[in-house]
Amino acid sequence: MQRMKKIMIVTIFVLMAMSVTSCGSDSASGRKEAVDDSDIESIRELYMSQQRDSAAETERAPAAETAKENTQTEIEAEKAASEDKMASISEAEKEAGFMPEPEETTEDIVITGDIYEDVKNQQLFVRDAMVVDRNGNALDEYSEYVCLENGYPYDGSVCAEGLIVGEDGMIRLLPFIELGEITEKLSSGTSRDHKKEAYVFDSGYWWILIREGQLSVNFPSDDNIKDCFDQILGGNEGNADSFSYNPNEETIVFGFYDVRLPEGELNAVVYSMDQGEFYLLVDGQYYEPSDEFVGYMQDYGLMEVVRAQMRSFWKELDNMDLTEEDLKKLDYNELENALGW
Repeated sequence: MQRMKKIMIVTIFVLMAMSVTSCGSDSASGRKEAVDDSDIESIRELYMSQQRDSAAETERAPAAETAKENTQTEIEAEKAASEDKMASISEAEKEAGFMPEPEETTEDIVITGDIYEDVKNQQLFVRDAMVVDRNGNALDEYSEYVCLENGYPYDGSVCAEGLIVGEDGMIRLLPFIELGEITEKLSSGTSRDHKKEAYVFDSGYWWILIREGQLSVNFPSDDNIKDCFDQILGGNEGNADSFSYNPNEETIVFGFYDVRLPEGELNAVVYSMDQGEFYLLVDGQYYEPSDEFVGYMQDYGLMEVVRAQMRSFWKELDNMDLTEEDLKKLDYNELENALGW
């Protein structure tokens, strides 16, 4: 997020740094002192010594620079050779149908033998055209399967319907199959509607809104939210009385309308769940609120109100056998193209 300014019920802080240097010199006094012959001889010897040192340094410099250039050239040559080698290996492996080896894990590996269940649990990978587990071990349960050049698992008679091997070697459900399963589960606890340029899943309490480039879970109005912002900003009709949750950005958004601040129109108060911080959206620009503003929201218990509603939402989602990661896969264009509602 861009650099923030603290605004509104708020102080703007500017940090400045200055440095001052003072100097003095005895030569500025213009004093001159007499020198004798011994002084002159000493100065002469010092000068000759400096000349010899300078000459020696001049001779060493080209050699040192040449050595530096040679070393740099060798490093660059080794790097180029390494890149060429990796590129050639990559191309050769691609031509041979090579898939990257799966990362080893110390987690328990549970193989059920049901290919769709094991794929759902992200347990199956492909290496050297064979189905293996996360640690690259061949699986007897899938010894008859091979991976075709087009990336589809094949058991000797038919391709495993709806499955494909990703670039990382993991076997996955095809996107439209996966989306179909997610929306089917979601529909078991909500009513589904396809409005103009939007999909809506409505539980009767919260509702999921899916537009192009937008995914949000919206919650109904709550008097506590309105009261909190009324006490901070005054009794504006456009003060937020509800919030929405953005799963992809992991933010809680309190929307405002027609609320003017000295800096501009307040669009939203945003809470970043990842950073644990509040931001103000004013005329489309993000700002950092004052400590007093944040402190009042905390003292009021605003986020406790939010958490109570979020806990209820996650419980209902879990009852539908869905996770937050499933939620993040709800994309408008994918739904439009894959399901054709």
